[in-house]
Amino acid sequence: MNRILVKVLRGILWLVVIGAVTLAVLISAIRLLLPHIDNYRQPLTQWLSQQTHTSISASYIDGHWRPAGPEITLTQLSVAEHDDDTPLVEVGHSEIYFDFWRSVLTFRPVFKTVQIAQFDFDATQLPQTSSTNPSSDVSLAKRLEQLFFTRIDDVVLKDATITIPSPSGKPLKLAVKQLNWRNNDGHHLAQGSVGVVGSQLGKIEVRLDVKEEGGLSSLSGILYLKGQGVSVTPWLSKNLQAWLILPIAVLGYRHG
Repeated sequence: MNRILVKVLRGILWLVVIGAVTLAVLISAIRLLLPHIDNYRQPLTQWLSQQTHTSISASYIDGHWRPAGPEITLTQLSVAEHDDDTPLVEVGHSEIYFDFWRSVLTFRPVFKTVQIAQFDFDATQLPQTSSTNPSSDVSLAKRLEQLFFTRIDDVVLKDATITIPSPSGKPLKLAVKQLNWRNNDGHHLAQGSVGVVGSQLGKIEVRLDVKEEGGLSSLSGILYLKGQGVSVTPWLSKNLQAWLILPIAVLGYRHG
């Protein structure tokens, strides 16, 4: 009985040693590869395109090893549904910090922090899911949702432009100076400032505290808006121009 126990413990010990050596070799290989990662930019973007079922391109890729894992910097990144399509997402500069140990344990990439600057996303270009064939493949919108809601712990957007549909049918372009977004097991927190391009609206501070179970359709929580210096001159002048001359009208408000 003692011999069997010794053999089992010895086998477990050897597995631990082999695993530790394999991880050490893997980490060393990654650390050596990262400074030269731009040499493999084309196969990497092709692999990412295959994994996400999109067309991804980048003009330059750089890499470094940080305490928790590798950090990848991408310049002039674009994402489109197909090769010849207009890009849905364009990013001037992004830094992606991987959580190495969580990635190893879950056997999939897990992002610790993602910082994105000069981000341009056009949601009006997202392909519509066909009602006759809703699951021919997971939609691009759903893949983006899964990425930003489950794969990334912290997202920082800087100098971003997001185009979304409006009730009038015309695209509405939002300018985001900075937005911090944090995910934690279905609990999502966001804080930042947003404005509307081409309108008289001033900067609006946004704070979000929501929870979800499996997607955007199950979101519930609190949205807090704070605005200062919101010009209402065009709206009031249009409706009251018959008897009122209003050169300047500014509204401050809070809603939460």
